[in-house]
Amino acid sequence: MHAYGIRTPRQQIVLGEDEAVAVAASFGTAVALKVVSASIVHKSDAGGIALDLRTPADVRAAYRAMMDRLAAGGRRKEISGVLVQGMIGANGGVETFVGLTEDASFGTLIAFGLGGTRLELNRDVVFRVNPISDVDATDMLTQLRGAALLTGFRGSPGVDREALVSVLLRLSRMAQDWPEICELDINPLVALTPGQGVTAVDARIRVRA
Repeated sequence: MHAYGIRTPRQQIVLGEDEAVAVAASFGTAVALKVVSASIVHKSDAGGIALDLRTPADVRAAYRAMMDRLAAGGRRKEISGVLVQGMIGANGGVETFVGLTEDASFGTLIAFGLGGTRLELNRDVVFRVNPISDVDATDMLTQLRGAALLTGFRGSPGVDREALVSVLLRLSRMAQDWPEICELDINPLVALTPGQGVTAVDARIRVRA
């Protein structure tokens, strides 16, 4: 993400409870805990995410509860660490999704939609054949059923659409630079208010063996 100019929150992988507490304290802000595992793709489904932890006691309790849940589900041995990640902020923004996939007929496709947990529920996603232009990327933002969330809805200021277009173009460039990438999801990509940019909160990349 950083190599292609896509912003992420401050984050660090830890290997134990005490380290998680110490790293969270060094961030000086609310944090999230997320399990690190090669086999657990949907962390929330496995009980591997804890959000908005504000004190050392919160972090310690959340870490222990997470490990207990994973152990109860028989998945404790699949964990290689825990990611401590700074929370973006209470004013939030809009959770979006960007990604790439491969199609047998059209080749690499760039995807954009509303993200977070709504992605699989609403399936509000549009696709374009790669490579895309700035005109293509801008048009993708207008084609969602929920496009009003990006431009401003019921008094909200909308989001930084220029930053979203920029990320789509950077993803298009990445797909051309690294053809061994066969699938990539950034979800959620949190789009903040105009002028505040976007932040990739979680990303998954699959490459050819």
